[in-house]
Amino acid sequence: MKKIIEKIDDAYWACHRFIRDYIFEPVWYRFFGHKHHIVKTKLTPAPWYDTDTRILYSVMELVVWFVENDMRTFTVEEYQDEIDRIYKEDDEECQEGNIKGWQEQYERDQEIIEISNWWKNYPNRCKEKDASLHEWSRYISSVSGEGFDNFLEFLNSKDKLSKKELAEEERLNKIHRDQEKKLEDEEQEYLKKAIDLRKHMWS
Repeated sequence: MKKIIEKIDDAYWACHRFIRDYIFEPVWYRFFGHKHHIVKTKLTPAPWYDTDTRILYSVMELVVWFVENDMRTFTVEEYQDEIDRIYKEDDEECQEGNIKGWQEQYERDQEIIEISNWWKNYPNRCKEKDASLHEWSRYISSVSGEGFDNFLEFLNSKDKLSKKELAEEERLNKIHRDQEKKLEDEEQEYLKKAIDLRKHMWS
């Protein structure tokens, strides 16, 4: 009799899981409920974005969401209070390990928050980079009296500029290139940090 009851129980839970996992939840969460299976990149709708851009925006928006919605953050005072509590309440043989674990957790949390803060400031950095490009373009147009539809047209017209004008063009161009390279390096740095810390972003 016990084996029969166990078989009935197993069959019930198998049917329950099948209906939940393959019928109810896929339908329910497609039209209602939370959409945690979808990553909102906040990219402006457009006909095309390269995959590297979508990867960057997806990962960074997930980090920001985690910090703002799912992460318990601690102030410096709360961090120190916990260390004090460990010294007062924990067994002496456990204190060193508990403090080390708490310090590592706090440091990881600060790294995750740093990634989130960097990404929130990312639009401003893009504006700075774009502004330097526009400054270079405006200068070229002012000294040549022409606008250029593409970079090739400009290269074909560089011989019209004086040495002084060419030097200023190169200075402005270098400012833009440096900003662009620095931002690209930061993107790669913070993206790697986010991936390295992925296992610590859970509820």
